Amino acid sequence: MSRNAAPQGVTPLDAALHGAGRHILPWCLLAFLFCFLDRINVGYASLTMNADLGLGPAAFGFGSSIFYLGYIGFELPSNAAFNRFGARLWLGRIMLTWGLVSAGMAFVQGETSFYVMRFLLGAAEAGFIPGIMLYLRGWFPDSRLGRATGLCFLAIPLASVIGGPLAVALFQLDGVMGLRGWQWMFLIEAAPSLLIGLVYILMLPDGPDDAAFLAAAERAALAEAMRREAAGRAGLGFWASISNPYVILLGVINMGVLAPNMTLTLWLPQILKAQGFTTTQTGFVASIPYLAGMLGMLIWPRLSDRLGNRIGMAAGALAIAASGVAAAAFVSDPWLKVACFTVAAFGTYGGNPTFWTLPARVFGGSGAGAGLAMVSCIGTLSSAFGPWTVGWIKQATGSFDAGLYLIAAVTATGCLLTAALPAARRHLLARTP
Repeated sequence: MSRNAAPQGVTPLDAALHGAGRHILPWCLLAFLFCFLDRINVGYASLTMNADLGLGPAAFGFGSSIFYLGYIGFELPSNAAFNRFGARLWLGRIMLTWGLVSAGMAFVQGETSFYVMRFLLGAAEAGFIPGIMLYLRGWFPDSRLGRATGLCFLAIPLASVIGGPLAVALFQLDGVMGLRGWQWMFLIEAAPSLLIGLVYILMLPDGPDDAAFLAAAERAALAEAMRREAAGRAGLGFWASISNPYVILLGVINMGVLAPNMTLTLWLPQILKAQGFTTTQTGFVASIPYLAGMLGMLIWPRLSDRLGNRIGMAAGALAIAASGVAAAAFVSDPWLKVACFTVAAFGTYGGNPTFWTLPARVFGGSGAGAGLAMVSCIGTLSSAFGPWTVGWIKQATGSFDAGLYLIAAVTATGCLLTAALPAARRHLLARTP
């Protein structure tokens, strides 16, 4: 049942935003947390799983990358279904499906089944990030979107912070009921996704109009604020949105945003182990950069909201990330590498939610979800080919360094393109019908 009115001295809009922050954001954060924990745990599993399955660096890199081919292939259809079925049913469906497939990773037998399950996991998760972004945009005006997005994206480095120690703990179950430790890790870490998916289907409102926790005046104030902002966005249909040159440019920039993200998440445990850390030490040391990533998530989007300079803040974060990755390839001392990866993680994770406010604030209309999905699809190409390329380079050269330089170059290119966005926006959006 909705409340009757906002507390005295609080505007209905502020009360509505506070209510959305209390009732919506925690569930979005939890969904992000377990989505990315189920996505990255293969990096920790690789410390023992690869030997059990006979997976070399190239095979593991390809299997890690094929996840994103499944993700890309089903991204646009998934977002079309989001518009048809609504946030409650479709986001819940995504979580239930990826939870089941993630649990199924415990039963892979070799290269072929590893490839198949990773592809299916990507297909199951397709549409999640654009769907959440579209959902948040229905609740938060642009002045609050950066910090709301940042709070949700905070779960990404948090998944990496807890992923290492949790993997080390679950590896201790090795041999229980005849299962290896990495098998238990997949099974146990998939369970929360299934539970949260059910909560979404049963409890999540599709939007402010369905929010029982808001008073009627609060719903009206929020609807009016969102209507005013929507009037300033380019209203595009599905095909016009996915083919728009500005959308494509944002997608190319997103390749630079994501290049260090999943590549380091998947390969960092093996990079650190190659520096002489034990498996247990690797699980804990690998968490250090992501603590800085969490700090970046908390600081950078808030600064972006305060300064109002989304483009400058996004470009700055990419510059920090590219510098950190390149420096990690250059230095040889193990702890200096950890320090460089820590700098890279701060930039990578601080810049991610800041970047996503750029497409979210420009496009509206029926094709808004398709536009966000297209940005995600193009950007995910770097996640699809980055881990694969790094694995191939490692197998060919015996070192991760050349692969890291490549990732740094892709991220630096994204930085330069981001800096050019104001001019590109004036030119490209002028041709938008």
